[in-house]
Amino acid sequence: LLFDADTIYSEADVYAVLYLSFEGGPWNEYAVTEDFTIFGSSGSDEYVLVTELMSGYPTGDYDLLIELFDTFDGAFVASYGPDETSGLGFLPLEDFNRDAPVTEVVIIESHGGGGSLDGWLLSILLLLLFISASRKIWRHRNDSLVRIDSPAPAWRTGKDSRW
Repeated sequence: LLFDADTIYSEADVYAVLYLSFEGGPWNEYAVTEDFTIFGSSGSDEYVLVTELMSGYPTGDYDLLIELFDTFDGAFVASYGPDETSGLGFLPLEDFNRDAPVTEVVIIESHGGGGSLDGWLLSILLLLLFISASRKIWRHRNDSLVRIDSPAPAWRTGKDSRW
């Protein structure tokens, strides 16, 4: 929470008490600041308060009220809440124990290709290579089969009868 309080004086020492109201219910004090100094209407004296609602705050809409008190005598100085600004009303809050676990979404982007052969073309080439090798093996086996009662072919003996 960041807020900037102003004063009509050159400076004033104050502290803040913060209250939450659950869905229009009673105001419940939830934080008190340390003493701090505000300087006239300067914007350089902003106050930052970091809090975590640890437990006991059900999920819902909350209103936030800030009250300032003088550090010298504890006198009420000013208040600022949902009646003055809608930014402090209907805040969707819940305690730390009710927070949903944070899951990181991982997006994986992948691109295929980049090679000169894709899977289908490679499969077809391997199939053609297999068929070619099978035919050569079949021919080689069939060429070496010779009938016993027939003469050897001329091309086997190197003698051609026409020459």
